[in-house]
Amino acid sequence: MSVLEMRDLHVWFDAPDGASAHAVRGVDLAVSVGERVGVLGESGCGKTTAILAAMGLLPSFASVGGSVHIDGVDVLAGGEKSARSVRWTHAAMIFQGAMSAMNPVHRIGKQIADPMVFHKQCTPSTARERTRKVLELVGLPASVAQRYPHELSGGMRQRAGIAMAVACEPKVLFADEPTTALDVVVQAQIGDLLSELTQRLGLALVMVTHDIGMIAETTERAVVMYAGVIVEDGRTFDVLTAPRHPYTRLLLEATPVVNRDRPLVSIPGTPPRLDEAIRGCAFAARCPQAFEACTTRPTLLGEAHRVACHAVEKGRFS
Repeated sequence: MSVLEMRDLHVWFDAPDGASAHAVRGVDLAVSVGERVGVLGESGCGKTTAILAAMGLLPSFASVGGSVHIDGVDVLAGGEKSARSVRWTHAAMIFQGAMSAMNPVHRIGKQIADPMVFHKQCTPSTARERTRKVLELVGLPASVAQRYPHELSGGMRQRAGIAMAVACEPKVLFADEPTTALDVVVQAQIGDLLSELTQRLGLALVMVTHDIGMIAETTERAVVMYAGVIVEDGRTFDVLTAPRHPYTRLLLEATPVVNRDRPLVSIPGTPPRLDEAIRGCAFAARCPQAFEACTTRPTLLGEAHRVACHAVEKGRFS
């Protein structure tokens, strides 16, 4: 059963000069209850934009097309009213950089309790009691509720941000680069915590990250995006050990691996401009496997391991 469904999701960003950048170009993504999905790709490929669109958190100069259903609610149908009814209660987000995501002049406890009170899940007194419980759930002492964000370490702030996200018992948890600027030990702890919470609370996790190691350790399914579209989607183990799309393979070859004696390979060229029409495969200009069929846009094909690539479809790359 899918708790999150994106269907033909498009996002455009309008510039003051009248130009428009087509940042997300027809994303279809379904996530089941309790499933852990990692979304990876280069900066600017549309990962964060897609999940912000699903939460109704894009700026006013963004336009959105398609549909997003979270726990049966059509998020985009009623504008801000629909999105507000979903946030925190049906879906919540862990933002990149907990310090910038929190109000520096309010105590941690108030920031965790406020969504529960706003959505009428708790009275102020019961919200304070639940705040203590969710802080303990994420491995923080209840006394953290009385502290301000600047009084916590980076790892503690990120745990507090996770506590805020799960306080209203959402069905979907979005995580946008949840381990940015944390040391490797704390990164591993946050990854373990997210895995534990999804299992204990039955959450679906959609994690956007550049950290392929975090994808490998935390998720069971990997989705690769390029230029606003999904180019590969499959079990994490399959995608990371036997990538089928040329872009995924190059992305992994460009990632350093400890204790492995192999040269790093850079991906040639640059991503396409999103303010210009992209015809055919967006990766064709950078792809060593490109051929004449790549002038038409490939379709995401397959079952357990799907890929959008004419070379794979024609047996030229496998």
